[in-house]
Amino acid sequence: MFETNGDSKLLALIQPSIYDEKDEMFKYKNWIYPTNNYYQAISTTGNNTLPEGVMVSSGEVKRMCEGKDGCGLIVGVEGLT
Repeated sequence: MFETNGDSKLLALIQPSIYDEKDEMFKYKNWIYPTNNYYQAISTTGNNTLPEGVMVSSGEVKRMCEGKDGCGLIVGVEGLT
């Protein structure tokens, strides 16, 4: 069973082109962390009996990632107080 205090927010962001084939490394310095002003999915129910959850659609992943050098899903958790 999950236990929460209802004091969290879950944000998600699809980050395309995460890999640099030339240097054979991930371009993590260019990744953007999801914030209140920049996200693609958010959940903040305030419910203290169920965990937060987000669902990113396969269509959105395809739209953002097709033809790119790798793709990542960056998830952030914030406390509300």
